[in-house]
Amino acid sequence: TWQDREGGRRPARPGLRRRPRATRRPDVQRLAVNKFMDDDGVKPVARAVAVEEGLGPKTIKLLVVGNGGVTLTQSQKTQLEEYFNGDRYATPPTDGVLLTNHQVTVFNFEPRVITIVATVVWPGGNVESIRNALLALFTPLAVEDDGVTATWDFNGWVSRSRVYSEIHDVDSAIADVPTLLINGAPSSLRLGANQLPTSTAANIVINIQETVP
Repeated sequence: TWQDREGGRRPARPGLRRRPRATRRPDVQRLAVNKFMDDDGVKPVARAVAVEEGLGPKTIKLLVVGNGGVTLTQSQKTQLEEYFNGDRYATPPTDGVLLTNHQVTVFNFEPRVITIVATVVWPGGNVESIRNALLALFTPLAVEDDGVTATWDFNGWVSRSRVYSEIHDVDSAIADVPTLLINGAPSSLRLGANQLPTSTAANIVINIQETVP
């Protein structure tokens, strides 16, 4: 916030002087990903979701995922907020790209680690094939087959049926998935308001059975 700034006025960053403008929530999302560049000349935002009045009237809560599915640094978050809101402490003061009288506040996504324990009936099956498919699924940047639509929504669900289907799609020879636990429960998992799923190889335990018991 402006109250948090210290040290008086400072030279305006060149990147804050000539930019496109945002008038709607989709503009904020698009500009965060496609136009914003940090002080190192990097476009650090891979995904952005803007929530109008997410922190109260005249606010936009901007949830972001960095390149490679990582979080932005505090410096990058501050620069992104200045990109939209402007910087009245700069010399000269700068206007942000947001033309409405809203204030953008940037939040990193919160990684929600997903653990899977599954028994898969697959004669001669390969554990790594299933594990790799699930690792590709459990990333905040996962998209559907159209290459555009995000697989996961903030405050959405990690659906048990989706995981079940993903395992089956690995190979047509997979006969059944009699056991499937998501974070220890045989049910779908609800993500938090700022959460998106992640996982590691150690969190995905696959037991192969040769035949249906």
